[in-house]
Order: sequence, then C-alpha cells, then structure tokens
Amino acid sequence: MQGRKAIVPTGLLLFFCFAMLGFNKSNAAQLVGGQASGIFGKTTEIVVPIDLVPGGGENVAALQLDVAFDPSQLSLDTVSLGAGAQQAGKNVKFALIESGKARLLIYDINQTIMSQGTMANLVFKISHSATAGTQVLTLNQNVVCDPNADLIASTTSDGLVTIEVPGVSRDYSQVKVYPNPVKSIDGHVQVIFMDLTENTTIKIYKISGEVVKEIKEQIGGMAVWDGKNNTGKEVASGVYLYLIKNKAGDKKTGKIAVVR
Repeated sequence: MQGRKAIVPTGLLLFFCFAMLGFNKSNAAQLVGGQASGIFGKTTEIVVPIDLVPGGGENVAALQLDVAFDPSQLSLDTVSLGAGAQQAGKNVKFALIESGKARLLIYDINQTIMSQGTMANLVFKISHSATAGTQVLTLNQNVVCDPNADLIASTTSDGLVTIEVPGVSRDYSQVKVYPNPVKSIDGHVQVIFMDLTENTTIKIYKISGEVVKEIKEQIGGMAVWDGKNNTGKEVASGVYLYLIKNKAGDKKTGKIAVVR
C-alpha cells in the first residue's frame, strides 16, 4: 500500500496524543532509518525502510516523523506502508513540507499496537545532478503515542543512501542508450546515454539531417537527452538519429524511436 501525498500539519499527531500530555519515559521507542544504494543511470528507485525497534515494552499506536534529504542528490517519489504497520491495520500519509524534507504520518482510528518491524518504505529516485557518495537521511521531529494517547519517549537513528556513478569508458563499444523506444505513455521523458568516453558530444538529428539537439557527456560517462529540441520544445513522434563522438575521433551512430 502506498501513502497518499497530503498536507500533514506539525501538530496533527500531537492532537491525537493530547489526553495525558505526559511522556512515558520508561518505554522508549527507536525509529531507525535503513541503508540502501543505487547506481546513477541504472537504478530506477531506491527503497529505504524506516523500522521500529522495541525499546522495552512500549506500545506504539501512531507516529509522526520528518525525514530530511539532499534534493540535489535524491527526490522522494512515494512512501509505502511497511509490513509492521500494515499488519496492525495502519495507514500512511506523507507530504513534502519543504524542499528536501518530508513528513510521514502512520496512524488509524484503531488502537492496534505496532510492536516492531518496518513502519514505512521511502521510495527515492536518484537526481540528475547526483554525484557519487553516501547521503544521510536525517530523521527528526518524531512524535510517538500509545493506545491511551500518551506520548512515548522516542529516539531516531539516521538512514544512509549510497550513490554509485559508473566509470568513464575508453571507447564506445559498450555504449547503452535507453529507453529505446521512448514512450511517453510509459512515463518516459528522457533518454540516457551510458558508458561514454570523456569529452563526448552527442548530436540528435531528424531523418532529414536537421540537427535537433546537441548534448555533452555530463558526469561519470553519462549524458541525458530530455526529448526536447534546442528551443526547448518536445520533439514529435518519429525516428531520430544520434551521432556520438569525442575529440579523439571515435564515433558511434544509432537510431532512437520516440512515441508520444
């Protein structure tokens, strides 16, 4: 089950937990961000779990949590309900409250206890501007309450996402161009060229020979065509030619089909 994007006010869960207005400090809950990795240009999505770790008898009925990430490296696509929360009959909602920060709310009108396990799965996509390295997912602003609407003391442990960038190739023998064909009905909006050499330039042509777009190798032997021409307009359906070349004189040609 995937979470619905919604406006989640800061004090919403606090409202649910107003009854006693006291911390149950003897029963501390721990929310732990998982670790995941992906390869720039190859991994379609990175899934990072948020787990609830038992801390000594706590009875968690609902929770709210903020997750901060670097938007130049990652974009949050959706949030799905984790197995632990799903078994307890909960729902998940999330909202991007600012660039690089999302708020999660896991709750339901039932008072079923979520004892342990995965509460939610954060589904990220790697940003076009991403660089190789490890990104920290900061968990904070956590609010946890029990079935009696008492606040439970809780702690967090940050998650980690490692992004790998493919190395630069020596020639064009392993060049990959995908997706091909490009089908907008399938959500395709760009074409990725991989395993390029350094100082590569790519020209996209119409069958008539007219130049549509010129792009350059960007990072880690990769380049991206956004499906637009040099004036910023989306190209029409049809077959397009590409010419890949570098300063050493190496070349590779091929065709790309675009289906709108």
